[in-house]
Parts: sequence; structure tokens; C-alpha cells
Amino acid sequence: MTDQRTGPPRGRCHVHVHRPRTSPEVGAGADETVILDPVSGRPWLSGRWPRWTVRQIDTDALRVVLIGACGLPERALAEQVIRSADRYDPGALARLPGSFLTFVRTPYGSYAAGDVAGLHRLRLTAGELTSYPHGDGAVPKASGVHLYDDGAHRLEPYWAPPRADTPATVTGPLLAQRLRTAVRSRVSTLGATIDADDAARRLLDGHPVPMDSPRGPLTLLPTGIESLLPPGRQTRRRMGVDRRLRALRASAAAAAADPDPGWLLHLPMLDAHVLQVALATRPSDLSRGHLRAEAAQALGQ
Repeated sequence: MTDQRTGPPRGRCHVHVHRPRTSPEVGAGADETVILDPVSGRPWLSGRWPRWTVRQIDTDALRVVLIGACGLPERALAEQVIRSADRYDPGALARLPGSFLTFVRTPYGSYAAGDVAGLHRLRLTAGELTSYPHGDGAVPKASGVHLYDDGAHRLEPYWAPPRADTPATVTGPLLAQRLRTAVRSRVSTLGATIDADDAARRLLDGHPVPMDSPRGPLTLLPTGIESLLPPGRQTRRRMGVDRRLRALRASAAAAAADPDPGWLLHLPMLDAHVLQVALATRPSDLSRGHLRAEAAQALGQ
């Protein structure tokens, strides 16, 4: 018999990716999303999130819910969930491309994590989790919490900033590709029509990008680019990854005050995969503007 806390059995391969559907029996409000516990059938997650920002993935062993922007198509997302279950690594889901909150129901309990940038975090009070935007919370930045059914809990980091030692000739084209993907995920989620390359170029230039869609207007903000490319002369110490990440979080917190996780849609520069490659660029290339130039060239500017 497998220990409850070592993870679900391997080989679980039946996966269903869909938007959440709330049963009328749970009594949810018109603007509230309620997701049921697959074990007990009782409400497990609830919040006033637009349902188009919520993706639910069900397997034989897990129920996974991502709230925000995740750029992976359904097939790739299903494969990542299977891999996470086989390795018992729910933090791998929180590191996927995008900006979102992660919730996983497993046979032993639940796992939850905020976004990689640490802008929308989770607060744990008396065993209950609540969403907490850009402020001090009980769950540290880039960390997840395991909530066991016996009442115990355990905090676990799932992401650490990369070493800033990669030349812009490598990270620039990769930044362009990943920023384009981040924009396309928003376009797909909203059903909007916009040129992703043009939008990515405008974000790199520091300009907001308004989008109209059947689900309403959304403005993509360039928040993050000014902290990754600080003006003036900077020493290597002052441009260290930790300092840049703190500055980035501070500027993003000032730019967005909406307590709903849906506001993560506004900030494609802070998606996990975009942030990772931008922070990996060596400081000398940042101070000389090489990262922006290489990314813009890759986008066809």
C-alpha cells in the first residue's frame, strides 16, 4: 500500500481539460465559480473569477485548477498534468508558462500556489486559504502549500530566479518568442483579433496594448520591462537578479490594484516563462540595451 503523502499511483492517463461547470445544487451566485471536491463532492474552491480565466484538468488521480493566463494548449497541458502526477511534483504545474494561481486536489489533500512573479499570493489562516494580491501573505513568494486531510500543512518553494549569466544574443530571441506566446494566450482566451508580433513590439517599447473582444476590453500593460532594463549606469551588484526581481514586483504592484486573480491577464511580461528568460540575461547586456534590441530584431522590427 502506498503512503498517502508519497503521491498518487503512477500510470494515470485519463485526462479531461475543460472550463469549470458549477452544479446548481451548490447554490453559487451568478458571478461566482464553485468547483467541487472530486473525493467528497462538496465545494472545494470558490471565488468571483470570470470562468474564462479558469481551466480545470481532471485525471483519475488529480483535479487541477489554474486561474489566470496559461498559454499551453489542452493537449500539452494534459501531458504536463500526467507528468506531474507520475513524479508527484505539483510545483511543476505552478512553473508552467503563464501567470496564474495553481490548485491541485490529490488523494492526500490539496496543493496551492501563487504566481511565479509573487504578485498574487495566498494567505493561510486557520487551515483555510484565501487569495491575496501583491502584499504580505502567509505563503512565501514562488512557494506552494500542501494541505493534508489530517490538518497538517507544509510550505515548499517551487521556483527560484535563474543565474544572470546568459548573453542577450541567446535570451533576446527567446524573450521575443515567449512574449509573443504570452500575448497569443490572452488573444485566445478572450477571443480577440490582434497581431501578436505587433503587440509584443509595442510592449517592448513600453506602450500599453488595448484589445477588444467578445468578453470585453482588456489592456495589456508593459509592466516589468522598465525594471528589467533600468536606465543609466548600473553596477553588476545593483543589477543582481534578486534586486531586479524586487523592483519588478514593486512596479507591478503599483500598476495593478484589482484583487481578482484575473488581473494577471494584464501583465504578459510577468508570465513565468517570460520572466525566467529576462532575468537570466547577464547585467552588462541589460545595461547596454542589448536584450531589448535583440528581442525587437527577432520580432521583425
